[in-house]
Amino acid sequence: MEKENLCCNSCHYKLADLPLSCREKFAEFEQELNRQGYWNIALVAYQKTE
Repeated sequence: MEKENLCCNSCHYKLADLPLSCREKFAEFEQELNRQGYWNIALVAYQKTE
């Protein structure tokens, strides 16, 4: 399976418009990573725009 090219000149990305429940899960995952010793990691979601 070929790895998808995530960077292209004709594609544009923006921060994903996620529901509050998803944003809360991101915060929970970040807190769990901190508890496990993974500091300075931020989870960010982007969505492709055309």
